[in-house]
Amino acid sequence: MEKTSGGLPLSLATLLVLLLLCLVVCFYQRTKALRGGGGQPLPPIVFLVDRLCRAVFVFALWAPLFLLLPSMIVWALFPPYLISFLDPAELRGGRPLSGKWVGIRFWPVWSLLKERLSLELVKTTELKKGQRYLFGLHPHGIMPWGAFFNVTTEINQFSKVFPSQDVRVAIVTIAFWVPIYRELALWGKVMDCSLPVVRRALESEKSVMLVPGGAPEGLKANPGRHSLVLRRRDGIFRLALETGTDLVPVYSFGDGSTYRQLVPEEKTIWGKLFLGAQDRIRSLIGIVIPVVLNVVPRKCKVATVFGAPVRVEGVVKEPTKEQIEELKERYVEALKRLFDDHKEKYAADRIEDLTIGW
Repeated sequence: MEKTSGGLPLSLATLLVLLLLCLVVCFYQRTKALRGGGGQPLPPIVFLVDRLCRAVFVFALWAPLFLLLPSMIVWALFPPYLISFLDPAELRGGRPLSGKWVGIRFWPVWSLLKERLSLELVKTTELKKGQRYLFGLHPHGIMPWGAFFNVTTEINQFSKVFPSQDVRVAIVTIAFWVPIYRELALWGKVMDCSLPVVRRALESEKSVMLVPGGAPEGLKANPGRHSLVLRRRDGIFRLALETGTDLVPVYSFGDGSTYRQLVPEEKTIWGKLFLGAQDRIRSLIGIVIPVVLNVVPRKCKVATVFGAPVRVEGVVKEPTKEQIEELKERYVEALKRLFDDHKEKYAADRIEDLTIGW
């Protein structure tokens, strides 16, 4: 049997990858656990299968190291990382930074990204000290580079610009399946976007940044376009009313221009097949896989602008449809003003103004 330089049979590595695919498809097709399980504890048997899937998944990704390193070293490194990988820290609000780990937010590598994208952090108003907020980030883009790195790192001194804010960035569950990226995200105060997780963070007086447009909005991203998906997104507004939390619109100019993606016409056969496949993937794992025409982000300016809070008066335990719509309209108006006030400076090359769709 052919073996790798580290002693692992190649057929075994192939078998592990196939086993991974079978487990993920068969199990998650039924439970949708890749979408977070609602942030609630899983039943014991489902939890065990979930942990098994994750362990097989990370080992399948770990297997190529047998080609590069002696097997003894690989086996020595795998168990400690597996323990970290299986720890559901994303459901607890990330891993708070303290001591030497705070230095991760100041790593020099982040400055390379700042040079590539000309990242800028813009504050338009002061936020009340000691008050929590729900930040709504727009647009999602293929990857919200500006907002993500402006908040999770000190690339533009976020902690000095907003000294009173302890912000958690909420992202889709499957992102925490990516080794290494997962650890960096958790250290950057990133957490799962499931409703119970976000609610617990707010109850502990943490501010939370959400991306309401999600995956469908990412499919609309292309240079010069500013198309949002918000009209049917009631979750963030319902949560704001239920918790009495003010909303802060955030628009990241340039995030939608970092990639060019293939967007076929919906009425063509190819377009229908493409969009149908995208919807199927999104229903299973909560994300879409766009067909991008550039792997490395385009060199452009990305400015993340924080607007003024939209007030929420008191706690509404069971908000009505009318209350949700009223808050949504006030938020949309504030978001439009934020865009209009800064579009000439940060979106001079736009081919359309802000459009907010379904």
